[in-house]
Amino acid sequence: MGFHKRRITDKLVRYCYINGGIDSLKGLLTADAFICEQGLASTFIDMSNAELVCWLRIEKTIYDDIYTKGTCMLTEAQQENVAVILADNTYSRDEKLIKLKQYLSQFKDELGAYGIEYTYLASQILKEHHEKLNRSRDII
Repeated sequence: MGFHKRRITDKLVRYCYINGGIDSLKGLLTADAFICEQGLASTFIDMSNAELVCWLRIEKTIYDDIYTKGTCMLTEAQQENVAVILADNTYSRDEKLIKLKQYLSQFKDELGAYGIEYTYLASQILKEHHEKLNRSRDII
């Protein structure tokens, strides 16, 4: 019999949660030992190894980590440039996404230091923009 250890990174926790929810995170816990990054991964392992595991609290922690990082991480000038891209009505939704990705790729190292993938951030920004547009149409 062997000893099974698993390396868990912040990115892996986010990926599993986004693609499979809390059940896929439970699947990560099948190893005998864990090697974790400091941050979300270690928080996840600590919370899941607690005497009384609260999966709802774990899910909220991961959800907050993923979805509260966004445009607030951008500087004022970067936010203005993003707003210009979003306001340009000559672009289709897909073209806006491509332009956002191209623009944010300039800052991928800076965003990566905060655990944010620039392609994901671009899709979140576009999603929020279209939700705001739809809400304002509903009001009118």
